[in-house]
Amino acid sequence: MTADPYAFALHSALTVAAAADGPAACLLVADEHAPEQPGAIAQLPVLTNRWDVARRWQEAGGTAQFSDFDFSAWPPATLTAIGYRISKEKAVVHHIINAALERLRPGGVLWLAGHKQEGIRTYVAKAAARAGAVAELERLAGGGTLAAIRRGAALGAALDDQHYSEWRELAADAVGIAQPLATKPGIFGWQKIDAGSALLLQAVPEVWPAPPERLLDLGSGYGLLAVYAASRWPGTTIVATDNNAAAVAASQRNLAPFGERAGARPSDAGAELSPGFDALLCNPPFHRGFGTADALNERFIAAAARLLRPGGQALFVVNAFIPLEQRSRGLFRRITPIIADRSFKVVALAR
Repeated sequence: MTADPYAFALHSALTVAAAADGPAACLLVADEHAPEQPGAIAQLPVLTNRWDVARRWQEAGGTAQFSDFDFSAWPPATLTAIGYRISKEKAVVHHIINAALERLRPGGVLWLAGHKQEGIRTYVAKAAARAGAVAELERLAGGGTLAAIRRGAALGAALDDQHYSEWRELAADAVGIAQPLATKPGIFGWQKIDAGSALLLQAVPEVWPAPPERLLDLGSGYGLLAVYAASRWPGTTIVATDNNAAAVAASQRNLAPFGERAGARPSDAGAELSPGFDALLCNPPFHRGFGTADALNERFIAAAARLLRPGGQALFVVNAFIPLEQRSRGLFRRITPIIADRSFKVVALAR
């Protein structure tokens, strides 16, 4: 059902709760750790910030809400069980623990799962303090923990989620973008200009001395690459896509000043898009959750080959040790290293 053993233990516990109280009284909160094939667990409603997870749930006949972990569809104190396999970013975890405990009835259970090196014990202790309860712990193989935290009659102080739902402004003039960019917790690298993306932008003028007609930012994050392209080429149509709900919302906000010629939409590595782009920019994810994402990188490369028109070019930036050139062979007629530093390399791939 899933490659993550801690998520598997969580799903099993939540399925038992759903059998006792009914699926509508339960909720699974999921990011990358949702099962690839939902199967029987699709009976559980899922709240996810991942477009691919929402689509899998719906295709399996389940109920899925795709959002930036917006719990407003569930009134306070109405659910009996919520399950969550902890995420990588502390602000996200704190936001979900706060909101989940508010949605549970007194006596309802919040199930948390994760590995000790991910901070699961600390998160369990914090959640128990907010719930006014003592957590019941089950040790899992390999250093994992599954915890049941029963909500008390009154909740304690909320965990610090860094004002998760609030937008911030990030200056991007160092990479030639005049407008400040909207960003927030829950987006990769939300507090900074990513060094890999900055290196990629240095290569853009060399690869495209003339403006392309249609450009795709594949895996846009908060939209840095797409906004740069929209600012540089006033006549170019820009499409930005990401699998993460917060990233899509940020890209939409940041591309709004450019009108109808630039926009963002959710997509699973471009799977929903039609071919025909002249240019493609991509800083693919190196990590997926707490692990590396080699297979995901290969999906982005294959997506670029499918989505570019004949003669079109993609510009990828990856960690210096990733064998992008080797993985691109057979998909592109020309593979050209453009620029590199100690950490990253930029490679042009031509159809």
